[in-house]
Amino acid sequence: SLFEQWHHADVAPSSWVLLSPERPTRPGVPSTPTACEVDCVQQPSYFEEIMDRSALVRAHRQALQAYSRGALSVAATAYFEDIAGMRVLMRIYEAMSIGVSFVAVRVMHGLANRMRALCSASAFAEQTGRRLLLIWEKDIHLQADFSDLFDTATATHLTLRSFSAAAFPPAKEGSAFGWHPFDQMGSEVERGLHPVRAPPNVSVLVTSAYRIEAEPAVQQPRFRRCLASLVPAASVRSMLLPAMGPDGLTRRVGVHIRMLANQSADVPGLREKTDEQHAMEAAVPHRRACNAKHFVAAMRAIRVADPTASFYAAGDTPAAVAAVAAAFEPAVVVHLATSRLSCGATSERRTAACVQAALADLLNLAQTRRLLLSRWSSWEEVVLALASQGTRHERGCAPLHGREAGVHKGVAARQKRVAAQPQKLGGGGGTATTFSHQATATSPNVSVAVSDVSSVGVSSAADSSGGGGHNSVFSGDSASSRALNHGANASGTTMLIEQRSSGRGTFESGLNHTVRGISLKRVTSMKDLPTRKHDVRVQLSKTPELLAVLPEEMRSLKLIFLVPGHFRPSSLRKRMQAMFRLKAAPCLRVNGGLLLEEGRTLDAHLERHGDEEGTLSVTADLRKGCKSKSRSD
Repeated sequence: SLFEQWHHADVAPSSWVLLSPERPTRPGVPSTPTACEVDCVQQPSYFEEIMDRSALVRAHRQALQAYSRGALSVAATAYFEDIAGMRVLMRIYEAMSIGVSFVAVRVMHGLANRMRALCSASAFAEQTGRRLLLIWEKDIHLQADFSDLFDTATATHLTLRSFSAAAFPPAKEGSAFGWHPFDQMGSEVERGLHPVRAPPNVSVLVTSAYRIEAEPAVQQPRFRRCLASLVPAASVRSMLLPAMGPDGLTRRVGVHIRMLANQSADVPGLREKTDEQHAMEAAVPHRRACNAKHFVAAMRAIRVADPTASFYAAGDTPAAVAAVAAAFEPAVVVHLATSRLSCGATSERRTAACVQAALADLLNLAQTRRLLLSRWSSWEEVVLALASQGTRHERGCAPLHGREAGVHKGVAARQKRVAAQPQKLGGGGGTATTFSHQATATSPNVSVAVSDVSSVGVSSAADSSGGGGHNSVFSGDSASSRALNHGANASGTTMLIEQRSSGRGTFESGLNHTVRGISLKRVTSMKDLPTRKHDVRVQLSKTPELLAVLPEEMRSLKLIFLVPGHFRPSSLRKRMQAMFRLKAAPCLRVNGGLLLEEGRTLDAHLERHGDEEGTLSVTADLRKGCKSKSRSD
């Protein structure tokens, strides 16, 4: 039997006493008869008080095996030592036994990385009717428990503080006690190749430091609500500054400086020559471009336009914050640097106290009226999601020049190697179609390459790596698949626009007309997607309004336009108008609903609003026209 030592112990029974049958209802009021009340004055010992630790651990292992109906074997649990963790797992497997499925997310790396992975998984769990399990481990990137940072009393998810792969056995047909694993630690391209997707009754285990790529796609409102629902711990709340008032955060410009280029100093204990450090080295040129001196220049420009402007500054080192504070008069720049004096490039910077101060910085930034942010930083995504929609924002970094227009060439090379690897193909071969006339000097051609899910290497449904089968989008998608993608971006399909000369072929795109300057090409793998040295990738989000005018064959596609960087937004808008037969050119909006400014090229917009993968994400607003002088920042 379970906890045998406790059952065989000589435990005295409980002892009870009768309380007074009368009690006063309130001071000065005569006593009135009440129900009979008793109180326990002696109770049996808990099994933790009787059993030694080794016996207690063994008993919990046995209990966990029973709760999992044998899915966790004796060998699998032989090294489990965390009693609290085993109790959480018991609750999970007990819920699985009655048909509950889970999204278990193992969040990785630093604070904002973990927050976006957590809340994207939370949104996906809500959308698919699953419960959420958070796996939050201390490591060299972050030496704080979830409870050190957030109030656990308000949390609705279960939490594990350690991870063992043995606790998450692979799913087996006919069993409710298995997990489908998904590795979301790669580039956006790699994550898109293997989105998180599984039948609703199947539990999934996701490892990620990023916003997960999933089908159905993570809904932004749910993502934002999750971030807003994370209540900071009391130690963090004590560092939050007032939002309102004459010197409140809502009157200030938030500044976040991510400039520490030395990866070993940034993450003390990170070993050299590891894959992880090689990946982090891609951030080095961005860190150098985001030096505090460039932020000082941007802040001075803001002060020239508005001499009363003041700032809240946060940075990855006290030196970064001190540099911008010293450039202005006292009180122009406020910060928490006094709470983070030991959080510089030392072994202390990833400790719980420093991470608590970092969370306070992040929350303070989200309260400001305008934001100057750093490129290639997870803080940018999380701060913007926490800030009020429409908050004006730009980057304070110096521009990067070169082929990848904001993506370090080493990262691009690694992505190219991944794309060049043999892929499992589920679709047919590729043919090219042109819907464009010959290019002219004043109107270069723009072509569209379209690939369905199966043709870019997503594994079949039987593949345990997490891929899934998908009908070709060119043969008529099912109603259920369309419903999953309605109003959101599909994760595994791609449409690209590039500068081309000409091309002919056949391709059932659903566009039954030709469009000057646009050609389409179907490809069979990611390595076949065209690239151009001076082009910008523009990803188009699919709103319900846009889905209503898209041909059925395109509704489940992820739309990425590859456009010459010297183009103005109006050029792309006019091509979209012709392509989708709209009455007017759509408005193009970036994060927060801000319009792309016509006075700047797409290269300039990519520099200000592009993500860490070098993509400019926009939404096409079909509800009203655009004004040519609308400002985006």
